[in-house]
Amino acid sequence: MAMGSDEFIEAVEAKAQTGVGYLTMNAKSRLGGERYDTVTIQFINVPREKGREHGGAVAMNNRLLMFVEGFGRGHNEPPPTGKVKLTFGATELLDKRPRGKTATPEKMAVHVAKLITEASKLPPYLLKEINPETETQSLLGLRLGKKDKRVIKAFVDQKALDGHKLTTDGERLDGLWMGGNKLAFWKNGKIELPDSGSRSGQTVQNAVRREAPANDIRAKNSNPDKATRQLKNKLLK
Repeated sequence: MAMGSDEFIEAVEAKAQTGVGYLTMNAKSRLGGERYDTVTIQFINVPREKGREHGGAVAMNNRLLMFVEGFGRGHNEPPPTGKVKLTFGATELLDKRPRGKTATPEKMAVHVAKLITEASKLPPYLLKEINPETETQSLLGLRLGKKDKRVIKAFVDQKALDGHKLTTDGERLDGLWMGGNKLAFWKNGKIELPDSGSRSGQTVQNAVRREAPANDIRAKNSNPDKATRQLKNKLLK
C-alpha cells in the first residue's frame, strides 16, 4: 500500500539535507473541513533567526514552497489513485520554476528531498542592514518573479492583483516588506514614483518605468505646486 501524508513527511525529513536552512511540512488543513490530502512544504535557505530579520523579508527571498497533492482526505490515508502531484508556489531560490511532477508517494519523497538538498547548496540571498535614517531595508537586487511582474502590469493597467512580494489595488503599488508601502501610485491620470528610500523600491520602480508608457509617468518636479514652492524657496535665500 502507498504511504500516507504523515509517512511521506517522515520520508522527506529522513532523506533531505537542509544545510544551514530549515524545513517545515504540514498536511493538516481546515479548508473545507479537516483534511490531510495536501502536504505543504517550505524550505528556507537561511538559519531561522536570520530569516526573521527585516520583518521576515530575508526568509521571503530564500524560500522554496511546494505542494504535494492527492493523498486521501483522512489522516495519513494513502492516495486513492496511488499517485500524488507536485506543484510549486514560491521559488525565489531557483533561477526558474521547475516542472511539476506526478509519481507514487515513495518516488515523490525522493524527488522532493533531492530538490531541497540541491536548494540548500545555493548561496543565500541576504539583505543589507536597515538604514537608521529611513528605517527601511535595502535588498541586494530584489528578484521579481513572473507573478510579481504581473502585479506591476496590473498596476499599470489600474487593476487589482496580489503577488509574492508585491500587491496592488489598481491605484497604488505596495511591497510586502517593511518600508515597502506606496512604491508607486496613480494621481490625476499619472503614475507617481516617490522616493522609496531603498534599492528594492528602486528596482520595483524601474520595472514600472519599463512597463508603463512614458507619457503615463509623471516626470520629477513636474508638479506645478511643488515646482513653485521650490522656486520661491530659492528666491528667498
